[in-house]
This record gives sequence, C-alpha cells and structure tokens, in this order.
Amino acid sequence: MSIGGKRSISLTKGRESSVVGTAKLLDRFEILLDNIEEVYFAGQEITGKVVIECSEPKQLNEVLLEVKGRARSYWTQSRKTCSANEAYFCEQFNTTYTHKLPKNYGDELKKISVCEDNQQLSDLQQRPTAKTSSSSVKSDPKKLGRTLPPGVHQIPFSYTLPKHLPSSFEGDYGFVRYTCRAICERPWDFDIVCFRAFTVIGIEDLNYEAEVRKYSF
Repeated sequence: MSIGGKRSISLTKGRESSVVGTAKLLDRFEILLDNIEEVYFAGQEITGKVVIECSEPKQLNEVLLEVKGRARSYWTQSRKTCSANEAYFCEQFNTTYTHKLPKNYGDELKKISVCEDNQQLSDLQQRPTAKTSSSSVKSDPKKLGRTLPPGVHQIPFSYTLPKHLPSSFEGDYGFVRYTCRAICERPWDFDIVCFRAFTVIGIEDLNYEAEVRKYSF
C-alpha cells in the first residue's frame, strides 16, 4: 500500500505492551507472542498467550480477545484536515476461560488448568460483532462475575492471518497497523485492556498482476 507517496515495511515492535484501565488491580496482564520477533507473513498463523497474574481473588465476567488490522491516512488541504480509514479484518472472540471458574470464591474450588493446549480462535466462542466499537463485545453487566483465583493464568490462542494483507507501514501521512487486544471484562466496573502490536509482511502474488501475466516465459 502506498501512503503519501511512500511504500515501506515498518517493523512495528510491540514488546512494550500497553495496558488501559485500572491496571493496578492485576499484578500482570499482557499478551505474549510465541514469535519473539513479532513479525509474520500474510496468511501465517499467529500463536501466543494471554497472561494474567493476581495476588488475590478477582471478579471477572469474561476474558475477550481481538485481532485487528487497519489502515489510516490523514493530510491537511486548504486548512482542512482530511482522513480515510480501511479495516482489513477485525475478529473478536470470547476465550471462555472464566467458564471453568467458581462464581463465588467461597464455593468449593476445583482444580483448574491455568495453561491449556493451544486452540484455534475459530474453536472458541466467537462474539457476534466483528467490525464495531469495543462496547459491542461486552456481555450482560448484570451477570455475576466469576472468581479468578490468585496465581498466574495463561490462556493460549492461535489465529491464521488472511492471505491478502498489505505490509505494516508507518509514515508521515498514515499507517497500516496490526494489533492484538485482550480485555478483562469486570462486573459493574471498568474493563482492563492490554494491547500488543505485531508486524505483517505482505506477499505479492504476481499471478494476479495483469501487467505481468501478459508476458509468457
């Protein structure tokens, strides 16, 4: 994709994961990708895990996950600020991790596995909305939250990127960005959100280029 006359691949590092919300309520909340370089080709599978660590019981409704790719361009023309946006994909999922947790900490605690085998996001319970604001993925706030026991909780995931994606890009007049977002949805309280950016390298298939196909070799 060309933005502002430039065509480039930008390695958008996401090792410094950002957290939004009352992060002090959790000792640790981040997304870790198995590929330490955090660089993927279009069509490649992403694997990683959401890590939650707490020193005391926490009430949660759900742990949600979103994988998103989008482009935005912006420029100034005759004192007007212009912009354009394009979404390549936006998949939102419910990890269903809290479904195995007790509704009240006083309930009899069963042994739970805090680290399951990797599973495809398509096998998880998918939220009904794919391209809307974050409020669309919220569950019924009147539901009683479940209790997350103290300790380290790891929620593995995997997701296969679409095959036809442009390369990551950062320029003076726009960007192409790819991100993972995890949401700890809490009952009757603000959600806690963390982000992880990763880099995508697009693959150009010359078989689909009309100017190339007219030449036979």
